[in-house]
Amino acid sequence: MFITSRNYANEVQTIIDNSCNLSIAVAFWGCNSEQIFSNCRNKTTRIVCNLTMGGTNPDPIVKLRATKNIEIRQFNELHAKVIAGENIALIGSANFSTNGLNFECEEGIGWEEAGLITKDTIEINKIQAWFNELWNKSKSITDNDIETAEKIWKSRREHRQQKGSGGSLLECPLTDLKDRPIYLAIWREHASESADVEFESIKESASQTETAPSLDKLDFFEDWGELPEDASLISVYYGPKGKIEVEYSCRRIPGLDRDFQNKETSEQSSLQIVIKEKSVCNMSFDAKEMRAMQNRLKPIIKELWNDRPEGDDATIVSLYDFLHKESALRDPAGSVLEKRNIR
Repeated sequence: MFITSRNYANEVQTIIDNSCNLSIAVAFWGCNSEQIFSNCRNKTTRIVCNLTMGGTNPDPIVKLRATKNIEIRQFNELHAKVIAGENIALIGSANFSTNGLNFECEEGIGWEEAGLITKDTIEINKIQAWFNELWNKSKSITDNDIETAEKIWKSRREHRQQKGSGGSLLECPLTDLKDRPIYLAIWREHASESADVEFESIKESASQTETAPSLDKLDFFEDWGELPEDASLISVYYGPKGKIEVEYSCRRIPGLDRDFQNKETSEQSSLQIVIKEKSVCNMSFDAKEMRAMQNRLKPIIKELWNDRPEGDDATIVSLYDFLHKESALRDPAGSVLEKRNIR
């Protein structure tokens, strides 16, 4: 039987629910994909996945490893999508992932999938023989493998295709911002005079280089070494009387950072140099959008500020976390948080 995207997920679920012994070789797995095995507690299930190519979210793999009667292994070269029970098998194109069976809500691009289901005994025997050979070549999954996979997954998520690419940051779907390296840098204390003087010295030195950045776009943070380096930062001033000012978006230039002696405090200080940008992860973030973000920060910025580490006079909050908190504030029931747009 030929199946398409319209009934692919349902047919997969039917095979899994109605088979006592499952052999599954599917390369890539997405968030919540382990839920498809919720009725498999009394079944023998063997799974082979691909952990090394960045297409597998490690979270469901961790959960499957801890599930009774499920044994899961990895094979680095696996690209197949095969599901076999004792009397039925499916060979198709869909991974158990965002774009395959849409396990991560609205986030996927939504590829057109197709597959064939067979109940032919001879073909099923061939599929099982192929799977047994693959199983014997596969390796067990260790805790170190999971740790490595998490790093690969995070890197891939940060650079995945964006639905909002080229458009406005505030029109990007909330789900598409998850795991993006975009942060609010919320601060209160202004820089010292010594820092201002040191910054002018840095600009003067930078102007002498062949690849000098546009000096009028440079700015700095003082003594904030934990600012993410490979990320988009949105500078937000939060004054002691509650004033909020979203200043600009920027990126760090660690090569221009400098340590210096603060003459006012006689202590060692540091500057973290940034360059202002007109976009955030290829999405526009203009003056109008900054004002809109200021208004949306008002109901929640006190909570964000109070959550900072004790003693800190600044805090970093991911854009996704802020917007998710804002969504929860608007819709406590949480029924549509992951489906609506930010605006």
